Amino acid sequence: MRRKRRNPRDRGMSRFTAGLIAVVLIGVAVFFAFTKNNPFSAPYKLTAVFETANNLKPNSPVRIAGVEVGKVKKVEALTGRQSGAARVEMEILKKGLPIHEDAELKIRPRVFLEGNFFVEVQPGSPSAPTVPDGGQPIPINQTSAPVQLGDILSALQSDTRSDLQVFLKEYSQGLSGKGARGFNQSLRYGASAFRNLSLANDATLGQEPTRDLQRLMKGQAKTFAALVRDEDALKGLVTNFNTFAGSLAREDVALEASIPA
Repeated sequence: MRRKRRNPRDRGMSRFTAGLIAVVLIGVAVFFAFTKNNPFSAPYKLTAVFETANNLKPNSPVRIAGVEVGKVKKVEALTGRQSGAARVEMEILKKGLPIHEDAELKIRPRVFLEGNFFVEVQPGSPSAPTVPDGGQPIPINQTSAPVQLGDILSALQSDTRSDLQVFLKEYSQGLSGKGARGFNQSLRYGASAFRNLSLANDATLGQEPTRDLQRLMKGQAKTFAALVRDEDALKGLVTNFNTFAGSLAREDVALEASIPA
């Protein structure tokens, strides 16, 4: 019985084809190993409400601790709220998870003052529940956006601009002559001064930070409210303090001698 001869074309794929397929598979494996991004899996969707979107656009980066973990997919203006409020939908990569319900989001400029923006995410405390994929939006009280230069200029009405001009004029006069030299000399004590200031700021938190600081703010609110109710007394306080400061300034030599070097 004669053995049937095989056609050379029926021997299967050539070595070249097999090698090419192997190279492609290795390339795909290396890509997934370095990017850790699976295009076949649905990305995690996170939504947040901002008071203003600050020209945030789709494809703007989303970062955690400076590391890009996602992209902005959609920015939608909200109706029925104050002007500028927006809902921002983002897609977060696996390396940016989990996001907790007490997370805070901030829109920050990529260029100083003006330019492109990105979303900075603070994922929240590990003890808080996690936000599910496509869950409820992060509320507006947990988001913030930078103040734009236009907002600052619009807030400077005629009276405010006049007061600012007076302040800058007086500040320049205060730094003229001995003022600038004294300011430069004071910088050598900056390290110890800021260290003591940090201790003082830490002490203002009290033994119960969630309650003591709140009580302090309420007490200050009562004090300021009382000052506002009596504008004449407030003007007198400022005038008398100005007179007192002027008296000290006139005795600068004696004051300098009374302070040990």
